[in-house]
Amino acid sequence: MPFHVRFDREVLEFAGAMKGPAFLGSTVRPILLASVNPRRPDDLAVGVSLIGSSGTFTGSGTLIRLEFESLHPGNSDLVLERASVRGLAGEPLAVRIETCRVKVAP
Repeated sequence: MPFHVRFDREVLEFAGAMKGPAFLGSTVRPILLASVNPRRPDDLAVGVSLIGSSGTFTGSGTLIRLEFESLHPGNSDLVLERASVRGLAGEPLAVRIETCRVKVAP
């Protein structure tokens, strides 16, 4: 499940990513990668993959938690782009993507 998150780098700075509670108690072992390209500091690339031998994931809940540090007061949209969610055989799965706005108060 790769995707990108665009944000206002004047307002927010990416601080970290962690697996969400949906994986607690699950037999699957997810691999999570998240980083910002220094050449595009407002574009966070995120990827989650399941190790093939660990099984398949079924269920619901939070899969990933992204953390940002506030830099300055202002607003920043968190725009999810280029998301690709795939099934066991690599088939595309339906997904709903929503944008949210973060407000950093003085």
